[in-house]
Amino acid sequence: MSEWVSSDIPAFAVIGRVNMGKSAVLATLLEIDDNELIRVSPTPGETTRCQTHRVVFAGRECVRFIDTPGFSQPVEAMREIQRLHGEGTPGLDAIRAFIATAGERFGDEKRLLAPLAEGAGILYIVDPARPLRDDFLAEMEILRWTGRPRLALLNRREGASGPDEDAWKTRLGATFNLTRTFDAHHARFEERLRLLKALLEIEEQHRAALVETIRLVEDEWRVRREEAAEAILGFLEEALA
Repeated sequence: MSEWVSSDIPAFAVIGRVNMGKSAVLATLLEIDDNELIRVSPTPGETTRCQTHRVVFAGRECVRFIDTPGFSQPVEAMREIQRLHGEGTPGLDAIRAFIATAGERFGDEKRLLAPLAEGAGILYIVDPARPLRDDFLAEMEILRWTGRPRLALLNRREGASGPDEDAWKTRLGATFNLTRTFDAHHARFEERLRLLKALLEIEEQHRAALVETIRLVEDEWRVRREEAAEAILGFLEEALA
């Protein structure tokens, strides 16, 4: 039985380095403030194991996001996977062999890859203001080897980009199924919904479940707007009286 993935629920592993804003992206994406669902840690690097965040409507789980520890030694892990595989391009079998045989030296890598080995899709968070170094390229290559649906998210902090943003986009475009730009701290509802819909473009197996989740999010937003309008009208009536 899978620990992280269910056959009827879309699941996405959220992967990124310390201070890339993984939890902030998730919290903003679905506008969830309940700490039991999305916990934004005040301590950088606190995520040392995978944490499942279930998005629930009316008591039914619709989608799950798995917050993972960041890569610690991506270049060394990439070389070890290549060694285990031998000649040619490694695939999912080599990833599984790495998870099964690599020591605790690669503990973070093993933990973040475990949900992918079970079938989770990938939401890869990067900060385009950071230089595009070899260790980031190694991360992308390892994630490509899993063969899982992959969405890359350029998380612009306070709208800042960086001199390497074009290089980020080029490399991510060659490695991931889809790339999107996002600012977790300033995104409006339309941007959040657009990002959720982007998951539909990479995940065909659970398309119906994702479509239903998007409908529920839109319905919830509609109800909130109606409740806000009623509250404003009530305030105006009381003030005018």
